[in-house]
Amino acid sequence: MPRAPNDTYDIGVSMGKALQLVPASKLALLRLLFDGEACSSELAEKTSLDVTVVRRHLFRLATAGLVDARTVPQGRGRPRKIYSLTQDGKELFFSRYDRVLELLVRAEVVRGGNRQAARSCAEAARLLAEDLGRSRTLRSSVSLLREIGFNPRTRREGKRTLLISRNCPVLTVATEHPGAICDSFHTVLIEELTGARRVRLRECLARGATSCVHELGGSGGFAPRLKPSPG
Repeated sequence: MPRAPNDTYDIGVSMGKALQLVPASKLALLRLLFDGEACSSELAEKTSLDVTVVRRHLFRLATAGLVDARTVPQGRGRPRKIYSLTQDGKELFFSRYDRVLELLVRAEVVRGGNRQAARSCAEAARLLAEDLGRSRTLRSSVSLLREIGFNPRTRREGKRTLLISRNCPVLTVATEHPGAICDSFHTVLIEELTGARRVRLRECLARGATSCVHELGGSGGFAPRLKPSPG
């Protein structure tokens, strides 16, 4: 495995914090944790960093509020620490326009109520899908959704395919306006990108779930050309 570079990157810290210089080795750990939780030994193997260096980085990232840790019992063995990104940690990777988006949604609510806001967000999703390029395959749709910050994976459940998004790049706005963002924008975006004939939002981060789960398919639910991809 290639060793993490020694140079640094300018990245914007979320929640209105000033720009900070983050060493590349720490940024590599954050990127790996964005893809999913892991223990220090797994992170050390993937970055070719010494495990003691990884643990020291993780401690400092946790102190900064970017990483969280939980202890998992290992039978008679020593408990293992599993690390994951906090919401602040996830938001490091995306430009934040939450305030602007919130004002736009609020303006639509004032102009025509929640239904108007939902319609406008649905149309925005269609325009975004057109801009991104409708992939019409689940694998490429997952890649496109990952690029804009939803961090999705897929799972089969009988005849259905579940699209599970582990992050929401506009969670603050979605929490205030779940109907417009979750039920409308996110769901319509998935419909447009995949070409699915039916997409149902089962649960979402904005309403307290641990991830956003969209159900594709069922009886005649989505086009046969859509093949689930590994998350």
